[in-house]
Amino acid sequence: MYSEALLDAVARARHDLGKYIAFQVRSLDPGSSDDDVRSALDADLNHTRSTPDATCAQVWAGLRSVLLDAGLNPGEVHGVDEVISTLSDRAARLEHLDSVALGSTVALSLALGDRLRALHRRLLSEQPA
Repeated sequence: MYSEALLDAVARARHDLGKYIAFQVRSLDPGSSDDDVRSALDADLNHTRSTPDATCAQVWAGLRSVLLDAGLNPGEVHGVDEVISTLSDRAARLEHLDSVALGSTVALSLALGDRLRALHRRLLSEQPA
């Protein structure tokens, strides 16, 4: 059985990071220009939270310790650390990324959102009825 604090922290990570790390890229049309993809990634990665403005790394930093304190497996946290590190690096170099790198960055953003959603669902499904 998971604590209410852990379930709340994971739900918050799912929403505050998982939803907004790929908010704009989810609405891109197939075949969008590199400029459109860059713009969407800039919004999602460099302005993940709008009030106050925060990058994906800053949002994650605010969630990370709460998740660990609430009892999330450190391996789960480390996995997100690695993805955020990669996304932050790419976010800082968006104007230099080619189409392939932009596409893989979109995929990584979407995968992180999926990962957090799956984690939340798994924890909820493992709760006793």
